[in-house]
Amino acid sequence: MEEKSKYTKYLVSLFLLLVIVGVSSFFYKSRIVSYSFAGAFKSISGDSILATGSFSPAWDARVSKESRTVTIVINSKTRVIKVATKLPSAEELAKTGGYFDGRKLKREESTSDFETLKKDLTQRAFAVNIFATSSRNIYNKLSFTATEIKYEIIAN
Repeated sequence: MEEKSKYTKYLVSLFLLLVIVGVSSFFYKSRIVSYSFAGAFKSISGDSILATGSFSPAWDARVSKESRTVTIVINSKTRVIKVATKLPSAEELAKTGGYFDGRKLKREESTSDFETLKKDLTQRAFAVNIFATSSRNIYNKLSFTATEIKYEIIAN
């Protein structure tokens, strides 16, 4: 009888272990992972940018529909890239009836620094788009350190 009890305890323990492993793997596979954030600039304070947007990848509907306000921390290792977008001239707009395809606008990328970023973000009349990436999973984080910041401004 005692041997049967040990065997039953062993089977129950093995069953519980398998259930725990199965449930854990289910939650691990279904967790959302994001290494990038896209949003609009709100404010800048010290070495941080406040932006409202969503975590990527955009193909995941659970991620792209959720708007969040996050603090993006910039340090000395953060790569800063400025994208200057050139709007069509008044003459070009007159030819098209005021319409232009944003995907076809000329864009110039250049390496920038944090001081230029601060100046560009605070001295703009138009909204500034921010694209931040991190080496770690940043999904649902209120604050994260960026490995790269790409910001898009309208060129003069």
